[in-house]
Amino acid sequence: MFSIKIKFILSFIAIFFIFKIITIYGTNENQKTSESEKFIVKIDISSWIQNSLKFSFDSKHAVYAAKKGNKWFVIIDGIKENKYDGILSDTPIFSPDSKSIAYAAQKNSKWIVVVDGKEGKEYDGIGSIPVFSPDSKRVAYTARQGNKWFAVIDNKEDKYYDGIVCSPIFSRNSKRIAYTAVIDNKQFIVTESGEKIKYDGVGCIPFFSRDNNNIEPLYRDDNLKNQFVLTDLKRLELYDGITSGTPVFGPDTRRAAYIYISGQFKKRFVNMYKKENVTWSGDPVFSPDSKQLIYTARVGDKWFVVINDKEEKKYDQITSGKILFDPDIKLIAYSSGQYKKRFLVVDGKNENEYPGIVPGNLIFSPAGSGIAYTAKNGNKWCVVIDGKEEKYYDGIIAKNLIFSPNNKYIAYGVREGNKYSMVIDGKEGEYYDDIMAGTPIISSDGLRIAYIAKKGSKWFVVINGKKEKEYNAVGAGTLIFSPDSRHLVYAARKDDKWFIVKDGIEEKKYDEIVADTIVFSPDSMKFAYAARSGVKWLVNNSGKEEEKYYNCIMAENLIFSPDSRHLVYAAQGIRGKWFVIADGKEKKEYSEIITRIIFDSDTCFHYLAGQDNSIYLVEEKID
Repeated sequence: MFSIKIKFILSFIAIFFIFKIITIYGTNENQKTSESEKFIVKIDISSWIQNSLKFSFDSKHAVYAAKKGNKWFVIIDGIKENKYDGILSDTPIFSPDSKSIAYAAQKNSKWIVVVDGKEGKEYDGIGSIPVFSPDSKRVAYTARQGNKWFAVIDNKEDKYYDGIVCSPIFSRNSKRIAYTAVIDNKQFIVTESGEKIKYDGVGCIPFFSRDNNNIEPLYRDDNLKNQFVLTDLKRLELYDGITSGTPVFGPDTRRAAYIYISGQFKKRFVNMYKKENVTWSGDPVFSPDSKQLIYTARVGDKWFVVINDKEEKKYDQITSGKILFDPDIKLIAYSSGQYKKRFLVVDGKNENEYPGIVPGNLIFSPAGSGIAYTAKNGNKWCVVIDGKEEKYYDGIIAKNLIFSPNNKYIAYGVREGNKYSMVIDGKEGEYYDDIMAGTPIISSDGLRIAYIAKKGSKWFVVINGKKEKEYNAVGAGTLIFSPDSRHLVYAARKDDKWFIVKDGIEEKKYDEIVADTIVFSPDSMKFAYAARSGVKWLVNNSGKEEEKYYNCIMAENLIFSPDSRHLVYAAQGIRGKWFVIADGKEKKEYSEIITRIIFDSDTCFHYLAGQDNSIYLVEEKID
């Protein structure tokens, strides 16, 4: 049922949360019993091996290694396995489906692999931790007898070799397997169909493409001088070197690209495309549909973009790492340079030239029908939309250039002298002393836009150009539209009190409100947040306070159910115990709430909790 993947290290003297906790003080601690509680594991602190505790991917099982005296053993869901003289580090491990466990153990002077409690054959050594196939049905590892190494695949020994370089790997469909072996100082790939040609070395561990059909290792030969790439173990060509980070597959896995080095002057090339005196720069990039391969190149002192082996126009410079595909993959945009000028190239055509272009402010519209960026001319800056300049200003606020979700307009902040304004759909708003970073925000329907501004010593929200009430402060990160775009909330401060403002109406005042806790229900009809009054913390649900006060509330663990009818959160009471509150009712208390609360249906949720060195999977049902 559960899909949380949890793998972390616990010290039960001090368990570290994965959440940010609000540190507070308070009262009250009544409780209700949990609907369902499953014991997972109890830790014997005197014997457990720190860093060995692991949880299954479905969060239902736990395993760790322990030692008493001179004997080692594995404990699975609190049940001890057989005792051994040693346990291989980084084991035990869970299978992807959470149903199996494997580990390597020392038995007298021999080593064995244990899978689901069943011991495998004894060997002189185990070279790699066991590896499960993606479907969890197969297990592979490397082992040694005497001075010979081999892979053990599904309990069957493969051919013996002088050495095995890396752990076996399975293809994504679990049907294929590959590993690197050594004979007479030569390395080669071994697959389910047997050995391939031997070489002086393998440059990296092989990997399967997403369609399971191709293996892409790098090989070296002739005393490491020459390197070449194999596609499904078919040799392509000798090179002087292959750059790190390549080869790369296209998203559909049908195409692969890599950069190789060849020639007296160590020129860089992409795949088989060659040109005399060319030095390639930057990694090859595939378009999202895998149909276009694009990269930059240089001939002499001129740079150009290559798209599917076709050279584009040459320039003095191309800004590295700023080649973008639009959402519909019709346009390719990048900034270039010519005689110290900068301009954008869109679909092979030059835009206007400018002394400067800000690469970080280059964006496509959501529908891909527009492109915008920030450009400089003299001491002035402007936004260019689809090749047309907007008005020039003393400055454009960095990284706040955004298109509306409905693709109808663009918004950005500007500076004139020491005053700031928001330009929306080409129209300037009023000028203020400051505009808060992280704004504006736009509603999901694109019809409302809001930002936080300052005039004098006062802060306020501006919605669609209309100024809201002034306050001493507006909380950063608290400006939020509801999912249906109809409501806007934010936290504001007047004098020394904080409160929520919803649709212009002030809610109850508190000493503190935490931005991370403000959340709308999926249907937008409710919203909730955590607030502090004195030393007490509580949850306010749609303008109504919950009845209980607590020491702490987990800031990122306040959520509504999928049907919006229920609110749950985790809190700490006066005795330091933690519990989950569902619709105002406290559930069973624990020493720790370890993981995020996850809804499995409209009325059922689960989480992991700790108590007295034990871990429990807690499943709750809301009445």
